[in-house]
Amino acid sequence: AIQVKARPNIADPQYLMYHERWEHDIRVNYDINKRFTIYGGVNNFTDQQPDFAVVNPYPVSATGRYLYVGANIKLDRLM
Repeated sequence: AIQVKARPNIADPQYLMYHERWEHDIRVNYDINKRFTIYGGVNNFTDQQPDFAVVNPYPVSATGRYLYVGANIKLDRLM
């Protein structure tokens, strides 16, 4: 057994419980040609929320669901 009195910064193990969480991310990209790619996606697709009493919301982001889009461009020379 853990000596809780000797280490006051540690919680008693019976209180260290996290509920199961799953976060799903989806990303799609399309290569237009050798130099130009567009992409987009959604992180936390199911909008899984963390426990309210948890200080560190890992493994689920406290941000919730969010979308993003972008592009990658390969430049041979700048000048």
